[in-house]
Amino acid sequence: MKPLKKPNRILVFVIVLPLFFIAGSLLYLPYVVAEVKNPVAALFNDKLSKIERPDFKKFQLTGKEISFMTEDSLRMSAYLIYGQQPVKGTVIALHGYRSNKNKYLSVARYFTQAGYHFAAIDLRGHNQSEGDFTGFSYYEKADVSAFISYLENNENIHPPFILYGHSIGAATALAVASENKKVSALVLESVFASFEDIIPNYIEFYTGIAIDSLPAHVEKPVFDFLKIPAGQIKPVAQAEKIEVPVLIIHGRDDCKVPIAQAERIYEVIQAPKSFIRIEGATHNTLWETGGADYFRRILSFLDKHLQQSHSSDFSL
Repeated sequence: MKPLKKPNRILVFVIVLPLFFIAGSLLYLPYVVAEVKNPVAALFNDKLSKIERPDFKKFQLTGKEISFMTEDSLRMSAYLIYGQQPVKGTVIALHGYRSNKNKYLSVARYFTQAGYHFAAIDLRGHNQSEGDFTGFSYYEKADVSAFISYLENNENIHPPFILYGHSIGAATALAVASENKKVSALVLESVFASFEDIIPNYIEFYTGIAIDSLPAHVEKPVFDFLKIPAGQIKPVAQAEKIEVPVLIIHGRDDCKVPIAQAERIYEVIQAPKSFIRIEGATHNTLWETGGADYFRRILSFLDKHLQQSHSSDFSL
């Protein structure tokens, strides 16, 4: 009997090690995607490893920090900036994936000077809020409703509440408004139609590789890990239930979430609605591209539709 040959080391490195890498990547995939402060993600975004408190002084704002509890006992962080009298309502800002509430400090003044209280939340797992994982809007919808209740019970702030969300924050806003009747209007930036729709876009954006058959292989392990039922992250389905005015804003050059996804949502909304398309804007550059006129258009929409809503309520 001939002795067994020793394995070719080069062959081992070329074939076996990549298999181990692929297997490890698939096992680690839910952490990379769902863990907000994941160390791999932090290699590309060093802000994820830092905790940032709101710097009101830098933006010449007078605000207060707030903490409140979620239904599953996580302590969440938010802030509140009071609007000029007479107050028309309260805008609650919901940031996107791996961002935080402080991004809105630079624009809060547009709303407060126009007579709106302005609040922003660190969504679960982000910045100062507790939790390790995002729920991609599934768990966050209850968190936002808890914050609305907190404002009513502890700050004596009552409707109208306007949810102003970006990307996953926009998906969260739709999820909240589809169930919570205290929401009076929505402003949705860079909103996506469903979770599975954005996976190929994000992969192609970061790697340059177009893979259309991958969504199910990504969605299932991530959703199983997070205990989210399949098909639940689908803003286009929740948009059909919306009964309050909706303003959708999207950049024509958004490669992460193509504008066609926002247009799908717009089509199914039966409530009063408007769509602003920003020429030259990408997923995260709507404000910079739109300038001051960007916020004037948002405020014009809110003033018009909230006034109409109040007039209608009064006539009843």
